[in-house]
Amino acid sequence: MSKIFCIGFQKTGTTSLGKAFTMLGYRVCGVTQELLPALRVSDFEKIKEYLQSYDVCKDNPWPVLFRQLDEYFPDSKFILTHRNEDTWIKSVVNHFDSKPSDMNQYIYGVSFPKGHEERFLNRYREHTESVLNFFKDRQDDLLVINLEDGATWEKICFI
Repeated sequence: MSKIFCIGFQKTGTTSLGKAFTMLGYRVCGVTQELLPALRVSDFEKIKEYLQSYDVCKDNPWPVLFRQLDEYFPDSKFILTHRNEDTWIKSVVNHFDSKPSDMNQYIYGVSFPKGHEERFLNRYREHTESVLNFFKDRQDDLLVINLEDGATWEKICFI
């Protein structure tokens, strides 16, 4: 069976999507802080080994690794969740505030969003554009959904 990678940034419905896949019987991997040392030195073999135990990956660090994941797991499917930018940044700031996060540092270059909203938004935009460009000729491998618009089981089960 191929893997499914949810590559939307946090606060775009990744928790809800993870719950849906758990209900469907998939083994779901969420936020994985323990892989930060491997990420920092680009040890993708360790990351690939770690992923053998899972069917679906969501939350960080998976979104920023979509190119490598596609290379290592070529038959995989990808889901890009997104939401209105204003709603997204408010949710991110509300959730993380000024609490430092090594994962946020890795992804955004700063460890918390409060006072760095524009940097977070720019990274969010860049990620979305990169994903859409990467999969532009492979639309069967990418599902783009906004859970705020209502996602049906039919959409989620596109795999």
